[in-house]
Amino acid sequence: MKSKNLLILTFAAALIGCSNQSLSPDVYSRSDAQKAFRVTFGEVVDVMPVPIEGEATNLGTTAGAAVGYGVGRDATDDGDWSRTAGAVGGVTGALIGRAIEKSWTGEDGLEIVVELDNGELIGVVQADDVQFVVGERVRVMMRYYGRNARVQKL
Repeated sequence: MKSKNLLILTFAAALIGCSNQSLSPDVYSRSDAQKAFRVTFGEVVDVMPVPIEGEATNLGTTAGAAVGYGVGRDATDDGDWSRTAGAVGGVTGALIGRAIEKSWTGEDGLEIVVELDNGELIGVVQADDVQFVVGERVRVMMRYYGRNARVQKL
């Protein structure tokens, strides 16, 4: 019973913690609040769907290790073998937890090429929750003293 509770709590913590920073052009992170952005305008010249790789943090690794350890320990009642099985289960669980977190936090994205009004071409990759079409006029928000940018509909 103790292991089942551990499994439930570990997976709940993993699900809560696996939310990654949004790559949506309409969602700002806390670190973007009260920061200056340079605003420019332009026209979309190309849009291509791209995958955005997920993130693997210590949370998925740790949660997987805890679950794997518990399952490994419960697999046998023999004290020495139980510790060994727990260690093997922990390592295996850590690898699986990391892979699960990476797959859960990946998302579909767009590579958007914009010709700015000054003639400069830029490319921005962001989540595909807002669709763009070639020829569409857009606003581009670029962080001062940073490399972050986002394309937004007018």
